[in-house]
Amino acid sequence: MKNNKKNIARSVLSIAIAMALVPATSYAGLKPFDIKGLPQAGAIYGIRAGKASNGDVVITWISDSNLYGQRIFNNGILDGDSLGISNDISNFAGLAVNSNGSFVVGWPTSSGIKGVKVEAKTLGTPFVVSPDITSVPVQALAKTDGYAIAWVSSLVNFAANDTPGAVEPIGAFDSVAMDSGGDFFVATANNGKISITKNNDQTIDIPASKQISTYGFGEGKNPNKSVSFVVGEPEIAANDSGEFVVVWNETEVDITRKVHKVCYTYYGKKLCADVGFTYTSSSISNINSRRYNNTLQAKDTKPLVVASAKGIGVVLGSAHVVLDADGDFTVAYISGKVTYAPSNSYGEQDIITAQSEVFVKQFVNNKANKLVAGTATQVSSKPKLAAKHTLKNSTNLGPSIVVTDEKTNAFMVFWHNDYEDHYKDYENTTQVCDKFKTVSYDGYSYKECVHYKTVPTDASDNVSILKAKRYNTK
Repeated sequence: MKNNKKNIARSVLSIAIAMALVPATSYAGLKPFDIKGLPQAGAIYGIRAGKASNGDVVITWISDSNLYGQRIFNNGILDGDSLGISNDISNFAGLAVNSNGSFVVGWPTSSGIKGVKVEAKTLGTPFVVSPDITSVPVQALAKTDGYAIAWVSSLVNFAANDTPGAVEPIGAFDSVAMDSGGDFFVATANNGKISITKNNDQTIDIPASKQISTYGFGEGKNPNKSVSFVVGEPEIAANDSGEFVVVWNETEVDITRKVHKVCYTYYGKKLCADVGFTYTSSSISNINSRRYNNTLQAKDTKPLVVASAKGIGVVLGSAHVVLDADGDFTVAYISGKVTYAPSNSYGEQDIITAQSEVFVKQFVNNKANKLVAGTATQVSSKPKLAAKHTLKNSTNLGPSIVVTDEKTNAFMVFWHNDYEDHYKDYENTTQVCDKFKTVSYDGYSYKECVHYKTVPTDASDNVSILKAKRYNTK
């Protein structure tokens, strides 16, 4: 597939690319191992991962409008072949894995939201959850006696062997989690804060780490300064006892403009006029986190910083979090940077370059029962190319993580690596002039080609790879 840089740029821009300025080190006792043999086909996105009680893992992903699933043993060996779930999917799918390894997938189709249960390696009969809703992200949730599927502002519960029950309105949400007893927690970004609602009847607000007034040019004390502060992208996870953790993004961008004037004298009077502006910008982004118990009381006195970054074109996002029984939690997120072309007449900017990596950070209770932040570990790496090939715009995106052993905090992490592979195409050549002579005619002179050579054309492929690693003691 030949490269289309504009499409790549828009695709990369639509996903929150991020950067954390932290060293890449491994956790004590945990070693990285590649998970090999995963199926590869088409443009990959929408990865979801979950685990059974024995640490075995299930993942689902989307590739070229097809939805797939794969079982993986807790030692990283694939458990059989991948499972084709659906060839009709219009947005992100949800995955919920029960303690015995059975799992449910919910996904949007052109004819409504559907779900299916998988026992062992047997795909059940798909069922319709909502016939009227299409093209929206779907989440799936596990509980002791069944599952739930949620989308937009609705949730459906159903028992392990029953069809879905009635649709329950739960309010608009960015992320939703459920404990083993079926209590559900809805996280929403709302007017500079994160709101958490439990079971539609208890709500708390998590304020941003700092309170910042936002204003545009001409609105604040300094008419030549604008400030924006965005709180968003909440991701929530709950453990079996109903404790939960929330991670979210905060980004502040300050822009100062300098007015350029032209002055002149008119009938002895000095007059000046504004003729334009130059702008300087600064930005700081954080991924923050906070834990709560099952009565919605904060377990942490203040938000805990997962990652922080400064600089225009450097942002944080795409975090996925899991919480274990004793309050340890693990976050996977993106680190990267983009550079932009100058704005066109419509204020639009294309991306010139984009790079990003996947990082994992764990917060673990020590022997004194104090939560300690580990050092972020870079789990992704630069792809290997063939000889004389050049890598451009390598982005590692969409991480999903599971902790496979809560005693050692061993984990598996999955993501997709998209990049441009540039090379010389010797099957498609072109003629270029490599020798000229000067010709004079009627008082004029010009250069004329006297020899051409055949050269290969510049070509590139867009590559998308499903990637995975496990971190374990062996």
